[in-house]
Amino acid sequence: MRLTPNLNNAPVDLFSSLAAASAGNAQQGGTALGSMITGGDGREFRWCYAGGTTLVAGNLQQAPAQIANHIGLVIVNPQAVGDTQLTVTLGGTAATANQYAGGYVQIYSATGGGLQYQISSHPAQATTTGNVTLNLFDPILVAITTSSTASLGLILITGLLLTRPPLPALLLV
Repeated sequence: MRLTPNLNNAPVDLFSSLAAASAGNAQQGGTALGSMITGGDGREFRWCYAGGTTLVAGNLQQAPAQIANHIGLVIVNPQAVGDTQLTVTLGGTAATANQYAGGYVQIYSATGGGLQYQISSHPAQATTTGNVTLNLFDPILVAITTSSTASLGLILITGLLLTRPPLPALLLV
């Protein structure tokens, strides 16, 4: 199947070698993860990275579940407007390097509450209650205090899983 991605004149062969993507490369043929691809008939697809399960064409896929211990995290240091890093204390589950890269940190209480920032990168934290410093794409807009709390959200197009049981073909639209 050949489709033309939005804003790109070169077609993408979805069934060609995906060796670079399966090796953890965020791009295949210049197409970034999360890019939308539109077929000539108007169907839309997202360039995604599968989790530990082989995906099956025609079955409904789902994003990975949010990690419960990465909700309501303590913010370690106050952050000023313009800072591009935020350090949080994990709540009982370790984090691998860049597990949240491309995802978001949501500030949801106290100063800065309601804002979210996209995460560009972060180191691994093997200690389940250790601190992890998140590097942000954009600077902080409202100062964040240590009384603020944060939650980490995975990028929704990585680690896709098959839903169980598969939906009947009649429901797939």
